Amino acid sequence: MLCLRVKDDKTLKDFTAQMEPNVSQSNENGPASRRGGTRRVLHGVFLAGVITLAGGWAPAVADMPAPALAVNQGEDATASLRRSLDAAQAAYQQVLTAGIPPAGATREEVLERIHLMGEWVASLRHTLEATERLPEARQRLTEQEAHTREWTAFPNPPPYSILLVDQLRQALETAIFKVQAATARAALQEQEATEAEQRYKAAEIVKRQSEESAAQTEATGLRDRQLWLLDLARLRSRAAATSLEAARQQRAVAMAEAAEQRELVRLLEKQVAVARQTAQFSQKDLDAVLADLDRRRTVLEKQENSARAAGQRSRQALVLVQQALATFKANRLADGGSGTEVAARLELLEKTEELRRLQADNDELAADMARRELEVHAWERTGWQFRWLLLNSGDRDKLRETLAKIDLLVQRLQTWNQYLENEITRTPTQDDRFAQERQAGLSPEQSAVAVQIQAAQRARAETLRNGQLAITNLLRTLSVWRQDYLARGADRPPSAIARDVLDTLRQGFRAVWQFEIVSVEDSLEIDGRKVVAARSVTVGKSVGAILFLVAGYFASAWVSRRLGQFAVRRLNAATGHATMMSRWLHFILLAMLVITALYMVNIPLTVFAFLGGALAIGLGFGTQVLLKNLVSGIMLLIERPLRVGDLIEVGAIVGTVTNIGVRSSTVRTSDGIEILVPNSTFIENNVTNWTYSNARVRRSVKVGVDYGASPPRVRDLLLQVVARHGHVLTEPAPRVLLEEFGADALIFNIQYWVDYSRGTDASLVASDLRFMIESSLAEAGVGIPYPQRVIRIEHGPSAPPIPGSERLQETM
Repeated sequence: MLCLRVKDDKTLKDFTAQMEPNVSQSNENGPASRRGGTRRVLHGVFLAGVITLAGGWAPAVADMPAPALAVNQGEDATASLRRSLDAAQAAYQQVLTAGIPPAGATREEVLERIHLMGEWVASLRHTLEATERLPEARQRLTEQEAHTREWTAFPNPPPYSILLVDQLRQALETAIFKVQAATARAALQEQEATEAEQRYKAAEIVKRQSEESAAQTEATGLRDRQLWLLDLARLRSRAAATSLEAARQQRAVAMAEAAEQRELVRLLEKQVAVARQTAQFSQKDLDAVLADLDRRRTVLEKQENSARAAGQRSRQALVLVQQALATFKANRLADGGSGTEVAARLELLEKTEELRRLQADNDELAADMARRELEVHAWERTGWQFRWLLLNSGDRDKLRETLAKIDLLVQRLQTWNQYLENEITRTPTQDDRFAQERQAGLSPEQSAVAVQIQAAQRARAETLRNGQLAITNLLRTLSVWRQDYLARGADRPPSAIARDVLDTLRQGFRAVWQFEIVSVEDSLEIDGRKVVAARSVTVGKSVGAILFLVAGYFASAWVSRRLGQFAVRRLNAATGHATMMSRWLHFILLAMLVITALYMVNIPLTVFAFLGGALAIGLGFGTQVLLKNLVSGIMLLIERPLRVGDLIEVGAIVGTVTNIGVRSSTVRTSDGIEILVPNSTFIENNVTNWTYSNARVRRSVKVGVDYGASPPRVRDLLLQVVARHGHVLTEPAPRVLLEEFGADALIFNIQYWVDYSRGTDASLVASDLRFMIESSLAEAGVGIPYPQRVIRIEHGPSAPPIPGSERLQETM
């Protein structure tokens, strides 16, 4: 056996030398040409595998057919691979049919050998298939590259139908998908090649170690064991080498197919770009599409009617089975039977009921899916009509509206598609359960029912997949339409884009302007009947009312101001009174403007009814003080208990009224401080109006003189002083009264009158009079005494005198 292995190694080298030109020729343009060394080893391994495995587990290999070992010079790699595959398959079958394991082999190793040989045969088959496909794939790639490079235009002149553009786009999507699939397949094959190469290197190390061990072993029993391990190590190496070559060849095919599809994508992109520039959707094309949709609708209606009829029959069958099951259960309870046949019969009826229910559900699902497909068909038909209208009218508003509808429809279809996907995912779990029941051992009748249930499950899954396919097709169609809309937007000139931007802004402004803030009900009377109509309060109406109020505010302010000036100049009205009247007129005009604005923008007064009872009560309490002051201001306006310019005293506030407003009035004190007094204060409290009916007010100044002065003389001096002051009125005449005999002096009270209408300051007049009185009394020798006190100090009989008390008493 060892001498035969060495001879096999020599044959392997010869075979490799013969195969090298063919291998290089078959891979000169492929990405695997750099791996020629590995291929030479691989093809050598093919021959060694045939020599080793042809005898199966028999100790002799001399019976291996000679033609299978020879490869003629110039023979291609495909024929060599085919012969190697045939020989490997024959050896594999011989191993499978051999009943006696080789000497020194364990059962696990025998199973591993069978697995490795199966892997070897499969890898040879995959390598042969890839080797046959690779030249064809490269030829197609070359032709596609030439076609893409040479294509310039369609044979027919433009314009082109939009249907042609749709077909090209669908073909483009398919080509892109194929590129992605081929690229993923190539990446997977690259990963498998890497793993196989690692396995091959590891197997080669084990093989060399096994060869050394076999060469050094001389004992017969141990030698058989080492030879067996050597055969197993070589088989591992061969299996890994063939797997490596198969992965590389399949990767080369996948890369060639991906390159072909990339070239096709380039071609289709060029064709789509050319066709889209002059694409049109004629009435003829629309009629053809609608006719095809009508034919599909007829088929779908027939399917729906058939499904509904089948559903009725299924329900009737379900009712019959349920009745039979109920009767059987009742009879069993009456007879008291519980044998094996009775249990089997009961189980069969229950399974039959489950089958009938599943069939009825499937029929109902089929009817529902047909109805859904009819809805999808209706959406698709409407979409085609909209598309024709929009492509021929160019109305950008309708285009945007249609795009929004397409997005909404896509969302609905995606939701329904997700539901179908979930149903399809759950359906196969039923098959697994029924398969387990069959494996557990069922009666023929039960097995037949289980098979029918599986068929019903498959029918359900098929129905779901058909519905999903219809939805997927419509989603693809909607995607194409959306891409067409976006592409048309990208190809338009800057002026059209600018117009679209302006249209978009206008649409956005219109949407905001027409946004409904609240909807209210308004009662209308039409033909003597009371009709409740709903009216919407929009942003536009609200903004219009606000603008009207702003303009009306300035207009009413101007009108009221001009009327006040007219009253002063023409009607000789007081300035303060005219100002107050103009303000109140401005307030009344604003109230009328609010009501007018509400009706002008069609907002009924009942819009404020939405406040509700609780909110109205809260506002009532919150505005109670405001309304009280407002009503008080109206009363002050009507009754006029005080006017602008009046000198008033209310509480601790003394001052001149400078303004009477709607809510409050302004009072300026003698210190120049303006105090805002709520109007209700003048109504609820006592108010002293010094100038209510007459601006002349009597004031008084008191002065005390010595008891030694002559009272008549003092009176005359005081009257002379008062008469000299210019702000003291002569009519009524001032007077001097001897008011009191005080403890220290005679008290005189000078009473005089001043006129506040002249702007007289009473405090300043009183101060002037005191200065003048003091000066006149001093000139006349009349003193103003200080307060006098007499202190008497009495000494007791035993108390010593206080030092200095005599002097203090004399002084006092």
